[in-house]
Amino acid sequence: MILLSHALRYNAKESTAGLQKIATALGLRQAPPTIASVTSAVGEVTRGLGVPDNLRSVGIEPTDLPEIVRHAMDDWALTRVPRSVTAEDALQILTAAL
Repeated sequence: MILLSHALRYNAKESTAGLQKIATALGLRQAPPTIASVTSAVGEVTRGLGVPDNLRSVGIEPTDLPEIVRHAMDDWALTRVPRSVTAEDALQILTAAL
């Protein structure tokens, strides 16, 4: 959940239909929705659930990121995303979430 808004931003250009579905589910009326409005709404939901909003708050430090990327690149979930992810992309997403 911590990475959700960051992943949405990364995939936004490749998944406008999915972004619309998320916006509708969150009750956003703006058409077409902007990535900013969707990530803001997602942030409100996750904060309301008590989900931390950054990786540092769960003990992740910048020095941990290369190892996390190595493990993430072997995760089957990365084959199911709208936009392919390189190790460099993953590192940028994780760095933004710190």
